[in-house]
Amino acid sequence: MSLDFDPLDFFKQELSSDEIFIKVNAIHRIKVISTVIGSSRVEQELIPYLSSIIPKLEDESLFALSQELGILHLYVNDSPGTLLPLLEALASAEESLVREQAVFSLIELASYLSDYQLIHTFVGTVIKLSSSEAFTAKISACKLFTAAYPRAGGYREKLRGKLIELCQDDNYMIRKSAAEQIEEMISIVEKQSLVNEIFPIIKILNQDEHEEIRIICIKFIRKLCEILNKEEIKALIVPLLTSFQEDSSWKVRLAFADEIFVISEVSDMEFIENVLLQNVVFLMHDTENEVKIGMLRGMVNMVKKIPPEKMVSLMFPIISSFFQDEGLQLKIKMVCADIIVEMWKVTDKEFCLKSIFPIVEGVFTDNSKDLKLKFMENLHVFSSAGGDFVVGKLRPILEECWKDTKNWRLRRKVLKSIVKITLILGSDIFTSSLSSVFLRFITDPVCSIRNTGFKEIKKLSKCIDLEWFSTILYPKLQELYSETTWYLHRVCIIHILGNIPGDYLSIFNTACKEPVSNIKIAVCKVIQQMIDEKKDISAYNSFIYELRKDKDRDVAYLANSILLDS
Repeated sequence: MSLDFDPLDFFKQELSSDEIFIKVNAIHRIKVISTVIGSSRVEQELIPYLSSIIPKLEDESLFALSQELGILHLYVNDSPGTLLPLLEALASAEESLVREQAVFSLIELASYLSDYQLIHTFVGTVIKLSSSEAFTAKISACKLFTAAYPRAGGYREKLRGKLIELCQDDNYMIRKSAAEQIEEMISIVEKQSLVNEIFPIIKILNQDEHEEIRIICIKFIRKLCEILNKEEIKALIVPLLTSFQEDSSWKVRLAFADEIFVISEVSDMEFIENVLLQNVVFLMHDTENEVKIGMLRGMVNMVKKIPPEKMVSLMFPIISSFFQDEGLQLKIKMVCADIIVEMWKVTDKEFCLKSIFPIVEGVFTDNSKDLKLKFMENLHVFSSAGGDFVVGKLRPILEECWKDTKNWRLRRKVLKSIVKITLILGSDIFTSSLSSVFLRFITDPVCSIRNTGFKEIKKLSKCIDLEWFSTILYPKLQELYSETTWYLHRVCIIHILGNIPGDYLSIFNTACKEPVSNIKIAVCKVIQQMIDEKKDISAYNSFIYELRKDKDRDVAYLANSILLDS
């Protein structure tokens, strides 16, 4: 079927429109036009036309064209390189979005070029862009080196030279863009060239007046440590680390603090002990609180990598002094709390009991609510010292925290900590010591505490014997139910019964006769929960039938729903 008009002429007419959206839509149809007119006309007519029209197009149209040129090579038979001049022009555009898309399309195009085509076309485009007087072209060129270098053959030296030249450009934006590409180049450049050419430029970048460029240099260290041997690391990397920790900009020192853990992951123990630990200690004494916090956060992850004796001799005295400093920022102490917990896991028991735990005890006698919450969240970790330690040390802390009537969040953490300790040490520690503290949630005035309590007790039901529930807990709940006059406490008791094993018909039967509808609604909800858990509820049918006749419509509705589901 032949067309009665020329698609290319129609395309040109649309690009001549005054409406931007018409031009953009036309450009996005360029694949269809290329398919219809064939590859020969694409090369001979379409591409030259696009080259001539680029200076006249708006940014929106140029962005669309940058997108489409990335796949137009599929419609050009054996010469995809003919698209390079177009993309080269777009990569020099003033609008950053257009440049970035053009660079993306150039990288995409490079992957389809043969080695011969890449060396004789693409490499030339990269060099031309990097030699341009326009700073926009140079910025785009920086992002193309890693796409060209691996297959550049004899042009590799020239590409390295151009990248090094851009790293020393007078324009800060060009230097920054070039520096960002050094990280990728480290992985693909030959080691000799890395040591003799790339590393000297890293040292120059590290002395740059702009802190953003010095921060970029910190990102190079991990990859350099993976490539260089011990002697080279000692000679080349260690001086860089020293310059980072002593940098005049706190942002650079913070970036280094954040990166130290990443560096430690690719370092051997000797380097960590002899070099990185010195950096850590130096930054922990930094005058800027943000740097301290950044270093301490990294320390939380590094604790397991550091030998226990080094932790005791180097790290612990500093952490201990932070807790004793009343004027220190709370954020710092909060991070130190995480370190204390991790140190407990790796140091010997005697040191933990004599040195670490007194800090924990001191926190719970302090007035800092946030620190108490932080340590209470991890209190179960300290239970590794054994049951006697829990009874003698942790239980008094749990009891004291429960008495803090102004901090309901702390009481909620107490409940969760008790459950975690029980799951670690077993049911005996709960039934003999911790249950009296835990069960206080039943009469707590805060709804969130009561809700947390009956949810947490369900976890306990998986590790505590049924006998304890039936002989100890159930009689206590019966006593509480009869003594309390507040309906919310009775609702809480009913929800507890729904989360523990056993048959508790008598309390349910009593609850169904209560004048307060909320209690009867709670009974219905618990029985519905039992149905959902595939439990037998036949024993409860008698009073469920009675609830169907209740004056409260909600109670009657729930009772009917139960009977229908059962």
